[in-house]
Amino acid sequence: MQDDVGKYKSYEEYLDSLLKAEDKIYMDQEMGRMIAELGYRSSGETLTREKFAQIREQIQMDKRMREKKNEKTEIQDGGEEEDPIVQSVRERYASNKEGTLNTILYLQIETEKGAVVSGHIDIRERIAQENFLPYLTGEKTLTPQSEDLTYANLSRGKGKFTSTPQWQVISENRTLAFKSSNGLDLVYAIPNISRREKEKELSQQWTEIDTKNKNVKAKLFDLYL
Repeated sequence: MQDDVGKYKSYEEYLDSLLKAEDKIYMDQEMGRMIAELGYRSSGETLTREKFAQIREQIQMDKRMREKKNEKTEIQDGGEEEDPIVQSVRERYASNKEGTLNTILYLQIETEKGAVVSGHIDIRERIAQENFLPYLTGEKTLTPQSEDLTYANLSRGKGKFTSTPQWQVISENRTLAFKSSNGLDLVYAIPNISRREKEKELSQQWTEIDTKNKNVKAKLFDLYL
């Protein structure tokens, strides 16, 4: 099925391929596509527009990954090492996109000029709001933006909190936390030994990423739904 989808440039072209010759004689194009989309012109599963788009996106991602791999310059025996942040995010991409996982990625980046930018990124929200493919292939670097859950530019003295459909940002009494949309989970950005055991447990579920770059710090929190 995936190989077949790769042949079509659009969902409409896919629907047209399901029609028979007589359909094109007795029905106009719009009616024919409607009949095909309802499943009356396929002996197997007829893809929905959403499913078709998902498969095409996966095909494009696989193609870009192969191209990216071929472009890498091999060093020593093992070849070029992949960015740990890219790898971690890619492993969680499908689950966040499908809505079975909500991931928060914290990044702190120090630039060559000494400026420090940090923030908590709602991965599921980023996937929904922009073309995420370049981040997965490493062609584009994932960095905190002012629309993320938290954003801070220490050199400019700027900071901002933004809640998303997945997380409500709570900042009070010098405490930063994220409340999940189900209202059951409160995730603390920084562990605090004075909190109750349950709160400490949620705080300590952050996973540190060894970025292999002294100027970049990263950690992840995964909430499975």
